Amino acid sequence: MPRRRPRALVRAAAVLAGAALPLLGGGLAHAAVPPLPSTPPLPGLPASGQPIDVVIAPPSVATVPVPPPLTGCNVYTSYDNTGTNPPGSAFRGQSACGAGVYAPALSGLAVLQDVFGNVVAAGNGYGQVWGVGTSAGDYALQGSLTSGLSSAGPVPGLDYTISYTTSITLTWPQFWGPPAAGCSVSGQTLTCHVTTTYSYIPGTQGGLTPG
Repeated sequence: MPRRRPRALVRAAAVLAGAALPLLGGGLAHAAVPPLPSTPPLPGLPASGQPIDVVIAPPSVATVPVPPPLTGCNVYTSYDNTGTNPPGSAFRGQSACGAGVYAPALSGLAVLQDVFGNVVAAGNGYGQVWGVGTSAGDYALQGSLTSGLSSAGPVPGLDYTISYTTSITLTWPQFWGPPAAGCSVSGQTLTCHVTTTYSYIPGTQGGLTPG
């Protein structure tokens, strides 16, 4: 009898160990299951904590296409004095953001001023989401049935100023970095007032445009 009892205890221990192994194995298998993936961010949104910058395109003596940075916006002005029928000066104010800026709301208006500060021509106003916002106008000699071309229009050799006001509103959680000169930030909206002065010399053009 004393010998049978240890054997019974050994058998009981083996049964318990055999039952415990599947449980432990199941626990290990459950622990190895990877966690569910997190919800992906909206497409095109910059990384958290990355500010959106704005760059004011400088004046130029040639029309140069310059694309906006991936996670930034540019404000452009340009002019074109090559029109001949009738002679005149076309002017533009433009705003554009890179592909890394999600759903920017753009608006703007460009006007042309003479040396006395008078508004002599106005471009179209615009408001849109995405894309390139363009406000363009033309200051050209006006014709009449009796006298042909009148004196209204740009005078060769005189300076004219493009005055362009634009606003860009970001979608949360994007936010603006420090505003450039001539710009201010209120909440998600950045507003810029840009001026570019050029001489009306027929056949010339200049400024920067979105590339």
